[in-house]
Amino acid sequence: MQSNYHNLPMINGVAQQFGAEYKSRNVSFNAATKKFSLDISGAYNQEAAVKNWQRSYILSEKALTIEDAFDLTAVKEPTSINFLVAAKPAIDKEGIVIIEKNNQKVALHYSNNIFNVFADTITLEDKRLSNVWGSEVYRVRLVVKNLS
Repeated sequence: MQSNYHNLPMINGVAQQFGAEYKSRNVSFNAATKKFSLDISGAYNQEAAVKNWQRSYILSEKALTIEDAFDLTAVKEPTSINFLVAAKPAIDKEGIVIIEKNNQKVALHYSNNIFNVFADTITLEDKRLSNVWGSEVYRVRLVVKNLS
């Protein structure tokens, strides 16, 4: 169990840290707009060089939109946005990742001008996880192309 395998960014190559001192702040929810928002920068150490990382989730009838607005004090390594999924992702078309399981299909849309996309297979050897998720899960990594 570690943040590299959760739906969190790797900021400047740094994962979210563990411990009570590493936590999000400025959490808000607006029921009318179905928007949940928080600043996750406090969950990272100084090596991440993140001043602010505002993440918002907006739920609509047909989509979940995730928005990130951030301010880094330095750019050291490519940042990646990670998503763990239970079905093997198909990266067939630039800008779209298709995930299909049990005859249900979802599409993850991203800007192919900003990100390179990769899919990693993660074998689950811990029975507590594999009994729930199966023998494998997958991590979709959107890696920033340009460091400037």
